[in-house]
Amino acid sequence: METKHGSQVDTIDLAQTSVDCANEWARERKLDVRFQQGNLFELPFEHGTYDFVYDSGCFHHIAPHHRNDYIRIVSDAFLPGGCFALTCFVEGGQYGGLGFTEDKLRSIFDMFDVLEIRLMQEAAPTEVAFGFSGLWTALFQKK
Repeated sequence: METKHGSQVDTIDLAQTSVDCANEWARERKLDVRFQQGNLFELPFEHGTYDFVYDSGCFHHIAPHHRNDYIRIVSDAFLPGGCFALTCFVEGGQYGGLGFTEDKLRSIFDMFDVLEIRLMQEAAPTEVAFGFSGLWTALFQKK
């Protein structure tokens, strides 16, 4: 599906309610985005399909024994030279789920080149941009 900026966008969420809300939001804005409800570990992906993969809130809920499968799925989904962006909880932070340090993120995603790992900047509720303190934001590139 193509957005108004020329990108094709596919999304996945485990919760059908989230998919329904996102579909409504996109329709109101006349955006052509494909929203899928499903489990990342159970959906078939065509290898080397995406230039960019973004995880907003999935990784920090994945049990450590499933990380290698997650990394393989993500890595297989995008093209060589493609990028992977991640938003996840800071270790010892204010949110639930598993938190991480910068060193842990570098170690876990060592098969990618690290372009940037930094703490997310807080965004005011009136801003269009998403931003909460207590989160990491990271950008990796496939080698």
